[in-house]
Amino acid sequence: IMMYQEKEQIEFPTIDQLQDRMNRSSEEIMMLLQKLVNGGYLKIEVVEESGIRAERFSPEPLLLLLANSFVAQQEKKIEEAKREEQIYQNIFSLFEQEMGRPLSRFECEQLSKWLDEDHYPEELIVIALREAVFSNKLSLRYIDRILLDWQRNNVRTPDDAIEYSRKFRKQGVLF
Repeated sequence: IMMYQEKEQIEFPTIDQLQDRMNRSSEEIMMLLQKLVNGGYLKIEVVEESGIRAERFSPEPLLLLLANSFVAQQEKKIEEAKREEQIYQNIFSLFEQEMGRPLSRFECEQLSKWLDEDHYPEELIVIALREAVFSNKLSLRYIDRILLDWQRNNVRTPDDAIEYSRKFRKQGVLF
C-alpha cells in the first residue's frame, strides 16, 4: 500500500492491484486488509479534493505504533543505563565507606569486572564485602576469593550466600 502511495501516487490501490503485487487471492487480501483496519494498523480515510470525494489508505496508525514502540525501547534503555549507573555509585560508595578511604584505580576496575564480566549480582558483592568486614580482612583479593568460592559452590542468591557462610563459620573454615 505504501509503495503504491509513494511510487505511483495511488492512494487507494484496488484489490486487483494489490493481488498483482502480493501473489495472494483477492479473498486473502480483503481478509488481511480487514485485519489491519480492525487491529488499528491501517485506516481508510475519506478525502475531498476539488469537490471530488475519494478514499485512501492511511498507514499513520501503524507508523505511530512503530514510533511509540521505538521511543519506549529507547526510554527503557536509558532507564536501564541509569539503574546500572546507580548500582555502580552505590557499590563504589559502600566499598569506600567500609574501607574508610577512596578506592584505587585497580579496585574500581576490579569492582567493574565483578559486575560487567563476571556478572555477579550487586547483592552478592555486598554480602561478600560484609563477610570480609566480619572476618576483618578488607581486601578485594579476599572478597574475590569469597565470590569465586560461592560461584564454584553454586551460590546464586543472597539467601544462598548467607546460608553458605553460616555453614563455613560453624566448620571454622576460612576462605
